Amino acid sequence: MKKLLFILFVCFVYSAKSQVYQLMPQYGYQVLRMSFDSTLQIPTTCGAPTLKSVYNTKRGAIAFDSCNNRFYTYNPKTFTWSFLGSGGTTDTTSLSNRINQRIDSLKRSRDSIFARKNGVFVFQYKDSIGSGGGTGWNIIGNTTLTGNVTIATPYNISFLGTDENPKQFNVVADNINLDGSQLKISALSSVSDTTLYKPLSIDANNQVYKMQNWITGGGTSIDTTNKWVNNITRTIGKDSIIYYIGNTRYAIKDSVGTNPPASGYYLSISDSTTQDNPTANTPRAVKFNTTDLANGFSLNTQTAVFVGTINNGGAGAGTTLNVTSLTSGKIKVGMVLTGGSITAGTFISAFISGSGGIGTYEVSVSQLKTSATYTGTMTSQIVCANTGIYNLQFSSQMDKTDAGVDYVNFWLRKNGTDITASAGVISLQGNSPAYMMAAWNYVIQLVAGDTIELYWGSADINMSIRAESSQTTPLVHPAVQSTIFTITQQSGILAGTGITAIGTSGNQQTGSVQTLATGTSGTDFAISSSSNTQTFNLPTASATNRGALSTTDWSTFNGKIGASDTATMLSKYQRSITAVKYSDTASMLSPYVRNTPTIAYLSSDFNTSNTTATNTNLTIAVEANTAYRIMINGSASKATSSTGMKISIGAPTGTTIKANASLGQNAISTIVNSFITSVNSLGSTFANGVAVEVPFRVEGIIVTGSTAGSITLQAATVTSNAATIYANTLMTLTKAYAQ
Repeated sequence: MKKLLFILFVCFVYSAKSQVYQLMPQYGYQVLRMSFDSTLQIPTTCGAPTLKSVYNTKRGAIAFDSCNNRFYTYNPKTFTWSFLGSGGTTDTTSLSNRINQRIDSLKRSRDSIFARKNGVFVFQYKDSIGSGGGTGWNIIGNTTLTGNVTIATPYNISFLGTDENPKQFNVVADNINLDGSQLKISALSSVSDTTLYKPLSIDANNQVYKMQNWITGGGTSIDTTNKWVNNITRTIGKDSIIYYIGNTRYAIKDSVGTNPPASGYYLSISDSTTQDNPTANTPRAVKFNTTDLANGFSLNTQTAVFVGTINNGGAGAGTTLNVTSLTSGKIKVGMVLTGGSITAGTFISAFISGSGGIGTYEVSVSQLKTSATYTGTMTSQIVCANTGIYNLQFSSQMDKTDAGVDYVNFWLRKNGTDITASAGVISLQGNSPAYMMAAWNYVIQLVAGDTIELYWGSADINMSIRAESSQTTPLVHPAVQSTIFTITQQSGILAGTGITAIGTSGNQQTGSVQTLATGTSGTDFAISSSSNTQTFNLPTASATNRGALSTTDWSTFNGKIGASDTATMLSKYQRSITAVKYSDTASMLSPYVRNTPTIAYLSSDFNTSNTTATNTNLTIAVEANTAYRIMINGSASKATSSTGMKISIGAPTGTTIKANASLGQNAISTIVNSFITSVNSLGSTFANGVAVEVPFRVEGIIVTGSTAGSITLQAATVTSNAATIYANTLMTLTKAYAQ
């Protein structure tokens, strides 16, 4: 028993000794199995730890670097120590990332699993049951989608959660499909299923609308050139939107209203190239290649297409262009030529036998070219779009390279014709540089559609309109344009501020130039509007037409009298009516119609030394087939002789005198009866006194024949000395009746 108690005591003492705390050597203890009540003490180092025994390199190990506040682990496979954390401070970034990546909840949407992290659903993985998947879409913030993104039918775009914001949704992808019943936008090479895909178009009312079928432009591709809008513009001062489909121009009225009107029509153009004068005394248009400002004016490119050859008139190289056929346009001096492998920059320098069509021309570069098709282009023609009065100004920098004094002219052409008196001339002296600025202005009237060109010419082939690039030495300055041309409006109606259409209801014409015409169509007065022409139709009056009287109908109407006037007119002539054997009322009354007399008088003395009948200035027009009562009262004298003078009545052919009488005097107390028995024949002699003014009077009835004309007082002297009819001599004609 004592022996057993001793053994138990020894075991207890030994056990108690193993619990005594001792400092651990740096290399540590090798313990196969341990358990701890509260804490674990591990090896501590200052700096990276090392293993003291090769045997220990086959096992993992841990240690703590107290100098750098780092926790180390040892990997026996790689034989390396690695520390955790950055040391020095707590790794808050790593800790925050771990907290932020914590999943709050999971949610399944169709065939995808989404995790809610910090209030945002983020795609995690595809549902193994379904086939969907892809990058998740954020409800709040931005989500970048790359590659091809497809939203499966029947769904379009779906948002998750209760706080989604569908107002802003941006997708950047190679293809974007908005797949619904009304619209399909996609990069498609061919489409035939119009049930699923609805293309867009512009309908007859100029509104965007879905089409029922795709329109193809050949094969299965979409014709984007002729079916798609390729340009949209809005003209300043007007209320229309202009767009082009292919080369066809269309317009839509701006729904917002009329754009603020322009302050006027204007143009500013220039040219940055030197323009030469290779042929003397050849009119050539100034060309332009830059439009700086334009409203109501445009620079037109003139084109000519033709077939021809270039040689020296034979088989060698030369500058003679022989045009054998003209396809379109008109050939002009200055046109730059392309086509047929022609030398770049070649232009028409002068006319030879041609003047715009078939014939020969001189070109600027010597070459040998066989028959080919060439195209000539030139931008010199300015087109006016609105009628008005305009101020045209130009400035051209002239230069010449030869000695002596030479001249250059400038002038204007309107619609291809030189404007009268529009030319000006300047002179240049010396050789290059011999700069001189040609500059003046014109004020002219233009109508819509007019064209204007600035022309120049010189006898000196060394003359040119000089352009110069910008300079940095010795004087820094901008480039010099060879010519600057400007147009400003002086007066006229601005587009959008005046009449924009004119014509009858439903037929308003909108052309800038309207033509007024007359016609006789229809059964009543009416205006016809067509092809920018306003025709005023006034038909000839008839039983069915309300309109203007014809000449024949007017004469018939004028010969009639009204019933209310008959009794009054007949009362004075009842005794004479019984003796008249006329068949109708008009003829019966015609001799008795009262008429207003026509009176004329001599405004100055009439002198004659002719012995034949001579017309005085006393004359009155008469109608054909009409009777007139004539009365002439005046005075006359013979200047230096007592041989006297005679008078007569000049009248149209066929005129007769029904009754006639003429009274004159030879002296104050002597009366002479001088009867005039026929027209255009002199009567008896009177006024025999020398320088004695005596009165005379002529009375009678004159009946004209089928020819209308004038009744004129005629006079003659008996001998060659002068006779005088004095001023204020009076003639009175009163219509008696029509024959």
